[in-house]
Amino acid sequence: LVCFLGVVGAMKAAGLLRHDLSRVAGFVEGVGAIVFLPRWPAVVDRLGKGGADRAFRIGCWLVLAGLGIIVSTSKRKSPVCWSQALFTMELLRSRYGASAVGVGSCFYMAGTCVGLILQVHYGIGVGAQGGAP
Repeated sequence: LVCFLGVVGAMKAAGLLRHDLSRVAGFVEGVGAIVFLPRWPAVVDRLGKGGADRAFRIGCWLVLAGLGIIVSTSKRKSPVCWSQALFTMELLRSRYGASAVGVGSCFYMAGTCVGLILQVHYGIGVGAQGGAP
């Protein structure tokens, strides 16, 4: 899951998978994957005691925020995006319980709100003149 999101996030950030806000969403997904995937000592050590656990949570939250940005665009119909969000939520649930899904959902919704605000600001997608695409 995280390998997939890291590679796809990097491709979006590089502009290889173009859609509204793909570079922003790809960057956020990519950072989430970098924090989550390897649990590199350089990242984990900076997060203090329990750094590996914190890296897991922060990585999942960032991935969910990036997926939320995508959901705010016309790509919201993509089953890939929804399945990745569900898998990430399941990771949180299996490790921390149902309450972690609530926190993850908040990051997902926050990403969606950020995406909608960016579209309105830049006049793309739902922010384009004439409404939704």
